[in-house]
Amino acid sequence: MTLKIESILEISNKYDAIVFDQYGVLHDGKIPYFGAIECLSTLKKIGLKLAVLSNSGKRSNPNKKRISDMGFNASFFENIMTSGEALWGDVANEFIAEKKFFPIERNFGDAEDWASGLDILLTNSIDSSEAVLLMGIPDGDGLQEWQAILEKAIKLSAETPPNISKVALFVNPTNDEILKVTNSMKFDLVQLHGEESPSR
Repeated sequence: MTLKIESILEISNKYDAIVFDQYGVLHDGKIPYFGAIECLSTLKKIGLKLAVLSNSGKRSNPNKKRISDMGFNASFFENIMTSGEALWGDVANEFIAEKKFFPIERNFGDAEDWASGLDILLTNSIDSSEAVLLMGIPDGDGLQEWQAILEKAIKLSAETPPNISKVALFVNPTNDEILKVTNSMKFDLVQLHGEESPSR
């Protein structure tokens, strides 16, 4: 049975901990959603453990600073875990053997910041790379600008160990864009972000 609620506070007494996504849950990318900060403060006061889980390509500390700059009290969270932090840990612990990464970044310098402390090489040549480090597509770019790079990345993905899932992540894609990418190789999962309808 689906229960419609106006606030998570209505069901907070049923849980010991709550894990939040960032974008689209706590904030819109620029400012907190109305009531979000106050809600977190109340949840913390009643003793719930809170955490953030994000698919951000950046490490945890830059995300912590980002939400702090928006007005969130980062000390409310037991942990802020990101995809970028998880990947950094896997590379540092040599669970990922590749050492030459071709970076795709939303903002210049993101990849260099992420790679600090790792024994890896960031290369501007996809042909000499062993893996692609995808930290976001520059604002305003579409799939067509990256088609050649993605096709080469697909060839690299053929060497992905079977215990690592291949995920196609899209933000506000058209159906044609989804089909074009997913028909080009086999993905284990497709993840949609942005203004998606529940039916899609």
